[in-house]
Amino acid sequence: SFLQMPLREGRLYQIDTRLRPSGNQGALVIGSEAFVRYHAGELGGAAAGVQSHLWERQALLRARHVAGDPALFAELEEKAILPAAYGRREDREALAAEIRRMRERMEAELGREASRGKNPKTGHGGLVDVEFAAQFLQLAHGHEHPSIRTGTTPVALRRLRQAGLLREADFEALAG
Repeated sequence: SFLQMPLREGRLYQIDTRLRPSGNQGALVIGSEAFVRYHAGELGGAAAGVQSHLWERQALLRARHVAGDPALFAELEEKAILPAAYGRREDREALAAEIRRMRERMEAELGREASRGKNPKTGHGGLVDVEFAAQFLQLAHGHEHPSIRTGTTPVALRRLRQAGLLREADFEALAG
C-alpha cells in the first residue's frame, strides 16, 4: 500500500508503506527506543537477534540530521545507526552477492518502468549503480575505516579514494 501526500497542485510524493520494519502490520512510525531495539535485533530485524536487512542498512548509511533535535539524532546515530551499519566485519563476498542480487532485481523491476528500460537513475549503468558501489565499499570497510562513514555518495567516493579503498581510475569512473 502507498501513503500519498496530495496537494491542490497534485501528488507531492508517494511512500511505499510496506518498506518499514514490520511491513504492512505495524505503525507508520516508531519511537526512538523502539528504533534502537529494532536495529539491535530485539524487535525482529531480519530475524530476532539478527541485525537489520541489507536494504535497511544501506538506508542507514544515508541517515543524517535534517530537522528537530540534533542531540536526539546524535544519540540515535550512536546507539542504533552506526552499530547497525558498521558494527561488524562483513563477509565481503556474501555482501557483494547480496547487493548484486538486489541491484539486478531493481534493474529488472524498476528499469523497465520509464523510457523502455533506459532510466538514468535505476536502469543499467544508472546513478543507483554508483550509489550501490559506494554503499558496498562503506559496508565492507566502514567497520575498520571510520573516515569513510558519510551520508553523501560524492563525499563517500572521495573518502574511499583517500583511504586507499578505491582506485583512482574507479573513482574517476564513478564520480564523473
